[in-house]
Amino acid sequence: MKFALPFILCLTLFVTACQRKEVKWLQEGTKAGKAGFYGEALHAFEMAIQANPNSAPAYQGKGYTLELMGKQTEAMQSFDSAIALNANYPQAWLSKGMLYLKLNKPEDAGMAFTRALQLQPDWDQAHFEKGVALSATTRYDDAITEFSTAIHISPQVAASYYARGKAHLEKGDTTGFLSDLKTAMKLDTAYVSRARNDSDLTALSENVQFKTIVKR
Repeated sequence: MKFALPFILCLTLFVTACQRKEVKWLQEGTKAGKAGFYGEALHAFEMAIQANPNSAPAYQGKGYTLELMGKQTEAMQSFDSAIALNANYPQAWLSKGMLYLKLNKPEDAGMAFTRALQLQPDWDQAHFEKGVALSATTRYDDAITEFSTAIHISPQVAASYYARGKAHLEKGDTTGFLSDLKTAMKLDTAYVSRARNDSDLTALSENVQFKTIVKR
């Protein structure tokens, strides 16, 4: 019994050291990834996994890096590993859903985003991405609801207005589209050129209001 306390202390110190290493490598991986050094980022996340094999964030970071490197199959496997370790980790579900969108699997993406939102209901990005998935399956009313929720949470994000506007347009609501387009352009002037060059908007090329808004 006299050896119990030292053993517990040693174990605690070991776990703490591993956690510190994990955090350090997670930070290094995130920093390298943001700078575009994907090889370095991948190495850092793998080292984080080495420090803590049960780290869902490390697997998620590794998966996201692999996705940026064009290794989609490996990325999906890494996201699945993160979820297997922690099914309640919303970031892994969001990343998995976004990869499904890239793979042109909007229904699978929608289910992943739904799970992310069950875990974090006020996540504006997850609502936005779910709206994208719903639009891809022509469920425009539901998509508008998701985009509107994203806007309610973060009203200064131009992308949400633009996406909601396009969903309105798909329903034949030109007025709703033009209103959202104006707001998106007010928040971010880059949406002027985006609207001009958006092939989905060619049907509006002769619309006087649209031409006035984008100054064609």
